[in-house]
Amino acid sequence: MGCNGNDTIPVSGIGKITNLVIQAESETNNVQTAVDLTHQKIVLENLSLSADYFVDEVHFDVQLGEHKDSSTATDPWKLSCKNGKILSDGFGQSLAKVDLSADEIAKIKVILQDYHRLQSPLLRNQFEIIERLNDSAEDRIQQAMDALNAGNCTMDSFQTEIQSIESWFTQNLQRERVITKTAIHLSVNYRNTLEAIELLLSEKQFKQFYICHKR
Repeated sequence: MGCNGNDTIPVSGIGKITNLVIQAESETNNVQTAVDLTHQKIVLENLSLSADYFVDEVHFDVQLGEHKDSSTATDPWKLSCKNGKILSDGFGQSLAKVDLSADEIAKIKVILQDYHRLQSPLLRNQFEIIERLNDSAEDRIQQAMDALNAGNCTMDSFQTEIQSIESWFTQNLQRERVITKTAIHLSVNYRNTLEAIELLLSEKQFKQFYICHKR
């Protein structure tokens, strides 16, 4: 988390917003995967998306978490995400550090509710893509493990095959993101939400938010 103000801060609100959007896009484009041999699947933290794309009013006001419906019927991706990571890295907590009036807090909660409503189907789409890819990866991982256990391949060749599966998964995930334009839409919604927040806050408040969230 920032809040140190050491970096050069853009003068305009548009410049600040653009920097934060680029930050989130860079985090999303940096796909990090791991192979879970026990469950024969490829594991990604928070769907390999920026924590900023998951933020809702609960990540702005953690006390709401005690009362908010945690049902995953409409948000099945929640089960595979680390809420603590979203809380610490998402822009909600940076926003909570700004000196806000009660009226501003109420309006921000509404903005974040709308943001979640727009992001939710896109996050679900990303989750479903990963599930489909993992269905194929599971069969390939199991075949590789069976070959190793049967003595039909060496450990080196097994590891090479696992790396190949992981690479295949990453390439197809990135390809699906391009086809569905999911990452683009997530980013556009984020930008629009930042613009709505900037309109609500004073220049000083938005600068404070920016300093806290720019990494």
